Amino acid sequence: MTIRQPLWKRFGLCKEPPVPCDFKIGDRVIFTNEAGIEYDCDVVGFSKDTSFYGRFIHHVSHGTDGNGNAWWFPNRTEEFRHFEEGK
Repeated sequence: MTIRQPLWKRFGLCKEPPVPCDFKIGDRVIFTNEAGIEYDCDVVGFSKDTSFYGRFIHHVSHGTDGNGNAWWFPNRTEEFRHFEEGK
């Protein structure tokens, strides 16, 4: 039997954000990139601090295990909103 590690642990991320925010691991979110394109994603972990231009939230495409995603690149809180069914 294979025991799967949580993605935050597998990717070497933190389980808690370095500063208070409205997001937690497992939240389904909409990520909007700088070009205004929206993506359906899941929060998978956090950076240890905000030293990379305030970016600390790591995400992957919704329902995936992170393969083919840039999970290693954190984003800012203002680039996310909580997913709402039907919107």
